[in-house]
This record gives sequence, C-alpha cells and structure tokens, in this order.
Amino acid sequence: MTAFDPSPDQAQSPEEKDSPWEASSVANLVRWKASKVYFARLKVNGKLIRKSLKTKLFSVAKNRLADLVKDERNRSEEGERMVNGKMVFSDASRMPSPSPP
Repeated sequence: MTAFDPSPDQAQSPEEKDSPWEASSVANLVRWKASKVYFARLKVNGKLIRKSLKTKLFSVAKNRLADLVKDERNRSEEGERMVNGKMVFSDASRMPSPSPP
C-alpha cells in the first residue's frame, strides 16, 4: 500500500459518509447530526428500538441510555411471561383493563 491508500478498516462506504446518524464511543448510543440530539438504538428480542434521549449532552445521554435499556429489557421479559403463561399477579395488575364492547 502507498501512503495515499486507506487501509480497509479506515475506508468508509458511501452510505456511512452520507448517513444522518453519528456514532458515539458508547454502544447503543447514536446522535442525529442535524439536531445533535442523542438517541438509543438497541435490539430487544430481535426488534430494533430507537428512542430519543431528549438531550444534547453526552454525559446525560449515557445515564439515560442505561435506564432505557433496563426498562426495555424488563418490558420484554414481562411480555414473554404473559405469552408463555407464567404471568404473576403483579404483571396482571399493571395491565390496562379491557374496554367494554
């Protein structure tokens, strides 16, 4: 390689250069370039979840990300227990009551 050839790990695809998202040094944390607002981007049970953390500060975004990941994983576990038939009373009491016909 010459000094002008980028190594394979430094080369970026055109899609990455034109992406409106900016990666951060923390896993599951991205920033929208236009507004500079941080978003959580994670997968739970194979489903991609992207939610705004409603902040432009990196330190605040890291703290909110940890809380959001914990909440999303708990919500997923509650749904799985209901589907598998292992719901406990506390899960049922948090469910909204059905509306009358």
